[in-house]
Amino acid sequence: MKSGFQGSRIPVVAMVLMLAGCGQSQEQAAAEACAVGLAERLRDQKFTVDKVAMAAEAKRPDGPDIVEINATATLETGSPAPFLCRVQFDAANPKAPPTLLYVQTNW
Repeated sequence: MKSGFQGSRIPVVAMVLMLAGCGQSQEQAAAEACAVGLAERLRDQKFTVDKVAMAAEAKRPDGPDIVEINATATLETGSPAPFLCRVQFDAANPKAPPTLLYVQTNW
């Protein structure tokens, strides 16, 4: 005898499989790498960044493997701190985390 639960499990399993295929975009991975790179550069200074906005600002000026993000962090004092970040993705393995090329603070 089948229970009603088994019949309704198929849509749930299908949804889980679809979500599993949805990984982090390259723009999101670039924003994450840039935030980590900025933290290393600023060392003990506290700041905040909007990674969603950073990902939205991602550009590819030098080809598909290089992502450049021009964004602004907010320092603990409330001061804006513009910065430029570049990362590179491995063309042979585009799902791999990017390599941080540089973080340039513009202040």
